[in-house]
Order: sequence, then structure tokens, then C-alpha cells
Amino acid sequence: MADVYLTSPSEQQLNKLKTLSYIKTIGLQSKVGNVVKTPEMGDLSLALLWYDSTEWTEMRKPVIDGLKGKYPEKDNEIAVPLWILQSMGMDDPQIGMSLPFTYSVTRDGVKSQESNNFILSGWFTDYSHARTGNTGAMLVSGAFAEAHGVDLGNPKMPLFYLMRKTRMNLSHVCNRIFLWKKSKARTCF
Repeated sequence: MADVYLTSPSEQQLNKLKTLSYIKTIGLQSKVGNVVKTPEMGDLSLALLWYDSTEWTEMRKPVIDGLKGKYPEKDNEIAVPLWILQSMGMDDPQIGMSLPFTYSVTRDGVKSQESNNFILSGWFTDYSHARTGNTGAMLVSGAFAEAHGVDLGNPKMPLFYLMRKTRMNLSHVCNRIFLWKKSKARTCF
């Protein structure tokens, strides 16, 4: 699990992070879009997120339970937390089942709505809704993210998650990072 997350660092800042001796690994996620609410969804508020392989394998996968299937690879695949599926009345999910969603995305500053019949590639138990209520995220592939305007090498609104190499005090790590990071968004957990 990540020790620190930083919002929207520049490419230069990311390169600097990679040189810090006290940082073990860096994962990346990017929001691709938001699912448009339907009556069947009730009060769910859902985002479509993409994780790079480090973020998924080293920071997310270790803190979820009961993974069935796999992280999405094809542009029409999606992985969904079990609580979201159950909230939409799907108590017996099946790999390969169709999940139609309409979602909003922004490409080059232009917002649009699109629809897709996603194929369920996996589901899992996560506990994020315990602190966020009915707000959650469904996971999409790099192919889907790229097709919807995300530059996987340099996404416009990334979140970088960091893991410490040593037991250095977390507030000390945050302070050291924030000394050189000139972003207004400063979040440590």
C-alpha cells in the first residue's frame, strides 16, 4: 500500500522522485472519465480509472480480497469492485458478462458522453466505500485510457503513489518531497 500520493506532478518532478533514495516504488493512476448515473445505479457515483502495472500489482492488489479474473487488458474490458456490482443488483457476476455504461470523458478540453458494452474481466472486494460512501471506481485498461485521450506516459491529471524504502518517518518524507515539489496539491497519508 502506498505511503504518499501526489496530485499532478510534472514530468520533471516525476523524474526527481525516481532518483530519491528513500522512495521504493512509484505507481501511477489516471481518471479516464465518470459513469453517467442511471436509475438502476441509485446514488452511486462512479469513476473510470486506469492504473499502471506498478500501481496495480504493488499498491492496489495487495490490499484487496477475493480477486476473480484479471485486470482489464482489452479496450472494452472492465474490473469492478464487488460492492458496486451488488449495488447494481448483480449478486452473481460472471467473467465475460456484458456491462453497458454511459460515461463522460474530456479530450482536448472537450467534454463528451459515450456508451460502451464493457466485458467484465474481473471483480474483487475493496473497502474504499467504507470511507467514501457510495463513491467508487471501476478499472479500465491502458488501451481504453489511451483511446479516450490519456497519454499513459504523461497523463494530464495523474496521481502518483509512493512507497518508502526505509522506515523513515512519513512526515519527514512528505516534508522533503514538498520542499522541491511546487504544486498546490499536497496530500500525504
